[in-house]
Amino acid sequence: CLSFLFFLIISFCLSPCLSISLCIFLSVSLSIPVYMFLSLHLYVFFSLFISVFYLSLRPSVDFIFVSLSPFLSVPLYPFLSFVAVRAQKRSSGGDEEEEEGSVSLSVCLSLSLSFFLYLS
Repeated sequence: CLSFLFFLIISFCLSPCLSISLCIFLSVSLSIPVYMFLSLHLYVFFSLFISVFYLSLRPSVDFIFVSLSPFLSVPLYPFLSFVAVRAQKRSSGGDEEEEEGSVSLSVCLSLSLSFFLYLS
Protein backbone atom coordinates (compact mmCIF):
# COMPACT_ATOMS: atom_id res chain seq x y z
CA CYS A 1 0.00 0.00 0.00
CA LEU A 2 2.83 2.42 0.84
CA SER A 3 4.67 1.47 -2.33
CA PHE A 4 1.55 2.33 -4.32
CA LEU A 5 1.39 5.76 -2.64
CA PHE A 6 5.09 6.29 -3.36
CA PHE A 7 4.45 5.45 -7.02
CA LEU A 8 1.60 7.99 -7.15
CA ILE A 9 3.74 10.75 -5.62
CA ILE A 10 6.57 10.08 -8.08
CA SER A 11 4.06 10.11 -10.94
CA PHE A 12 2.71 13.47 -9.77
CA CYS A 13 6.21 14.94 -9.74
CA LEU A 14 7.17 13.59 -13.17
CA SER A 15 4.05 14.34 -15.20
CA PRO A 16 1.54 17.11 -14.42
CA CYS A 17 -0.90 15.78 -17.04
CA LEU A 18 -0.86 12.38 -15.37
CA SER A 19 -1.96 13.90 -12.07
CA ILE A 20 -5.41 14.77 -13.40
CA SER A 21 -5.79 11.24 -14.74
CA LEU A 22 -4.76 9.84 -11.36
CA CYS A 23 -7.32 12.09 -9.65
CA ILE A 24 -10.01 10.62 -11.87
CA PHE A 25 -8.68 7.13 -11.14
CA LEU A 26 -8.78 7.81 -7.40
CA SER A 27 -12.30 9.20 -7.54
CA VAL A 28 -13.62 6.16 -9.43
CA SER A 29 -11.58 3.29 -8.02
CA LEU A 30 -10.08 4.19 -4.66
CA SER A 31 -12.62 6.35 -2.83
CA ILE A 32 -13.80 3.54 -0.52
CA PRO A 33 -10.56 1.47 -0.29
CA VAL A 34 -8.56 4.56 0.68
CA TYR A 35 -10.71 4.81 3.78
CA MET A 36 -10.61 1.09 4.48
CA PHE A 37 -6.86 0.54 4.24
CA LEU A 38 -5.14 3.81 5.09
CA SER A 39 -4.95 5.57 8.41
CA LEU A 40 -6.70 8.92 8.73
CA HIS A 41 -3.48 10.96 8.98
CA LEU A 42 -2.00 9.41 5.87
CA TYR A 43 -5.24 9.91 3.96
CA VAL A 44 -5.48 13.59 4.93
CA PHE A 45 -1.86 14.15 3.94
CA PHE A 46 -2.41 12.43 0.60
CA SER A 47 -5.59 14.42 -0.09
CA LEU A 48 -3.87 17.69 0.75
CA PHE A 49 -0.99 16.72 -1.54
CA ILE A 50 -3.45 16.18 -4.41
CA SER A 51 -5.15 19.49 -3.62
CA VAL A 52 -1.93 21.51 -3.52
CA PHE A 53 -0.61 19.90 -6.68
CA TYR A 54 -3.88 20.56 -8.50
CA LEU A 55 -3.78 24.17 -7.30
CA SER A 56 -0.31 24.58 -8.78
CA LEU A 57 -1.66 23.36 -12.12
CA ARG A 58 -4.90 25.34 -12.16
CA PRO A 59 -4.83 28.39 -9.84
CA SER A 60 -8.52 29.29 -9.76
CA VAL A 61 -11.71 28.82 -7.78
CA ASP A 62 -11.28 25.07 -8.21
CA PHE A 63 -8.72 24.89 -5.40
CA ILE A 64 -11.46 25.54 -2.82
CA PHE A 65 -13.50 22.75 -4.36
CA VAL A 66 -10.65 20.24 -4.38
CA SER A 67 -9.06 21.21 -1.05
CA LEU A 68 -12.32 20.46 0.80
CA SER A 69 -11.91 16.77 -0.03
CA PRO A 70 -9.96 15.76 3.12
CA PHE A 71 -12.61 17.31 5.36
CA LEU A 72 -15.76 16.19 3.56
CA SER A 73 -14.51 12.62 2.99
CA VAL A 74 -15.83 10.28 0.30
CA PRO A 75 -18.75 12.26 -1.22
CA LEU A 76 -16.48 14.91 -2.75
CA TYR A 77 -14.19 12.49 -4.55
CA PRO A 78 -16.57 11.60 -7.41
CA PHE A 79 -16.65 15.29 -8.33
CA LEU A 80 -12.88 15.45 -8.83
CA SER A 81 -13.36 13.96 -12.27
CA PHE A 82 -15.89 16.72 -13.02
CA VAL A 83 -13.36 19.36 -11.95
CA ALA A 84 -10.71 17.83 -14.20
CA VAL A 85 -13.11 17.84 -17.16
CA ARG A 86 -14.09 21.44 -16.37
CA ALA A 87 -10.45 22.52 -16.32
CA GLN A 88 -9.91 20.87 -19.67
CA LYS A 89 -12.95 22.64 -21.15
CA ARG A 90 -11.78 25.99 -19.74
CA SER A 91 -8.36 25.59 -21.33
CA SER A 92 -10.04 24.89 -24.68
CA GLY A 93 -12.25 28.01 -24.36
CA GLY A 94 -15.63 26.80 -23.07
CA ASP A 95 -18.51 28.91 -21.77
CA GLU A 96 -17.38 30.26 -18.38
CA GLU A 97 -20.77 31.33 -16.96
CA GLU A 98 -22.44 28.00 -17.64
CA GLU A 99 -19.50 26.13 -16.09
CA GLU A 100 -19.50 28.30 -12.94
CA GLY A 101 -23.19 27.51 -12.40
CA SER A 102 -22.65 23.80 -12.80
CA VAL A 103 -19.70 23.86 -10.38
CA SER A 104 -21.83 25.66 -7.78
CA LEU A 105 -24.51 23.02 -8.20
CA SER A 106 -21.97 20.22 -7.83
CA VAL A 107 -20.52 21.78 -4.68
CA CYS A 108 -23.98 22.13 -3.15
CA LEU A 109 -24.85 18.54 -4.00
CA SER A 110 -21.61 17.19 -2.55
CA LEU A 111 -21.99 19.24 0.64
CA SER A 112 -25.56 18.10 1.18
CA LEU A 113 -24.64 14.46 0.46
CA SER A 114 -21.72 14.53 2.90
CA PHE A 115 -23.88 16.18 5.57
CA PHE A 116 -26.56 13.51 5.11
CA LEU A 117 -23.97 10.72 5.38
CA TYR A 118 -22.52 12.23 8.56
CA LEU A 119 -25.97 12.42 10.13
CA SER A 120 -26.84 8.82 9.32
